[in-house]
Amino acid sequence: MNDAQRRGFDEALLLNSQGLVAEGSGENLFVVHHGGIVTNDKDASILMGVTRASILEIAADLGIAARVAPISVEDVLGADELFFTGTAVEVTAIREVDGRVVGGGTPGPVTRRIQETFNQAVRGQLPQYRKWLSFVRQEVRA
Repeated sequence: MNDAQRRGFDEALLLNSQGLVAEGSGENLFVVHHGGIVTNDKDASILMGVTRASILEIAADLGIAARVAPISVEDVLGADELFFTGTAVEVTAIREVDGRVVGGGTPGPVTRRIQETFNQAVRGQLPQYRKWLSFVRQEVRA
């Protein structure tokens, strides 16, 4: 990660021992190609994130084809869109990789659609995802 920051990047992509893309330094990676999404699994040496699982469920509900498969550096460099998922980043589009612009350099339509649905789900605005939430009351003290 330090090397990525020294080179002016916000984040790094980590490779596994086979030279395949594993994940970001604290996020799972999704590749968008031809309207479908691809992410990898534990065989790629990743942490199996809750947000990652949520995105796979959302994609299925939205009719977006989703596959779990190995991701090569070439897959990343040839992607129509890329995004990270995780507790801290939620769903965050990736604008460029190694100085190469991804898609048009802005969040693409698949990323935006998944991101909007996820944001609505975690805010309790979509009944089908309320099962993911636990509601709490906060005491306000004067």
